[in-house]
Amino acid sequence: MPPTRSTSKSVSNSTEKPQDSRKKNSNMLVLSPADEPRLGKIVLRPESYTEAVMLVKKHFEICRGYDVVLRTNELELCDKEMLEITEMFGR
Repeated sequence: MPPTRSTSKSVSNSTEKPQDSRKKNSNMLVLSPADEPRLGKIVLRPESYTEAVMLVKKHFEICRGYDVVLRTNELELCDKEMLEITEMFGR
């Protein structure tokens, strides 16, 4: 049996800073590949980390065996630096 191939694909949310609280609290989210941010896609904000990963795999046609890494710089604590969002963040 051949070894399982596991490669990470990093996807981030939009890098633009929200102008007001309406945008910050939006029920929409922009997903974009870290290596091609202009290929962003607007999706409904998922309710869980697992749903977010599923959305990324669906919209960017990521095959089984590939890992997805979610990153953001939108939170105040990020200080404009891209940080990884972990599954524990949503709890």
